[in-house]
Amino acid sequence: MAKYNPEIMYSLAWENAMQRKLNAAVESATECLEMVMGGSVSAWKLLILILSAQQNLHEAEAVADIAIDEAEIDDQLDILRLKAQIQASRGQFKPSVESFRVLLAIIQAKKEVWKSTTCSEVKSLQKLEMDTWLDLASIYTKLEAWHDSNICLDKARSIDFFYPKCWHVRGLQLEGQSLHQEALTAFTFALSINPDYVPSMVSMAGILQNLGGNSLSIARTFLRNALRLEPTSHRAWLDLGLVLKSEGSLVEAADCFQAAYELKELSPIQDFSEQLPIMLH
Repeated sequence: MAKYNPEIMYSLAWENAMQRKLNAAVESATECLEMVMGGSVSAWKLLILILSAQQNLHEAEAVADIAIDEAEIDDQLDILRLKAQIQASRGQFKPSVESFRVLLAIIQAKKEVWKSTTCSEVKSLQKLEMDTWLDLASIYTKLEAWHDSNICLDKARSIDFFYPKCWHVRGLQLEGQSLHQEALTAFTFALSINPDYVPSMVSMAGILQNLGGNSLSIARTFLRNALRLEPTSHRAWLDLGLVLKSEGSLVEAADCFQAAYELKELSPIQDFSEQLPIMLH
């Protein structure tokens, strides 16, 4: 039955991806796309993510280009964002920034006709715009272009001031400038909005770990909570290993380092859990 049902093949690909059975996931996602003759944006996105988890970024970008050519204009946006993220992961910051700018220009053009757009479509576009500004802010933070990074962050916060990721990115900006106490405040604010926001848990733990002393036990608690929510976070495993090493638990620390290494080698540019386990279109 699976051989004649693209939805089942998609779900199988997603399950294999979540379990990091990536070769099997590629086969299922490819077969799903063949069944629908390339007509599923969800399947294209999943295949791109799987290839990125295999660290095959060149092929992932090539597939993204094919998907963009195949998709209708409204369906290109998420794939274009994936392409820009792949370019950033490859260290190609100039092409990545240009891809993000193209994406923002398309979103801006769509905003002109929002009056004829449904409420759910508006919210989806707003979130995509916000995430795109934050992606750009993160690139400029890596480049230590603080002025440009702040402009992008302000654009995102103007859409939703209480979006946890906005405050997480603000924390990363401050941490990048060695303003650790201010960064802790930003991460804390992100967690006050969403207590289960794993990236800020991990970033807070990283700063607390560097402070040492009594802060180590607090960092350990944050990291164990983060791993309970997101057990495939290689950064959380790495930082937990560093905390345990500082506390003298060398054997357990070694296990954490091993887990961090293995997960980093299988880490996609976006978490697979962000991709729905069902094929929508």
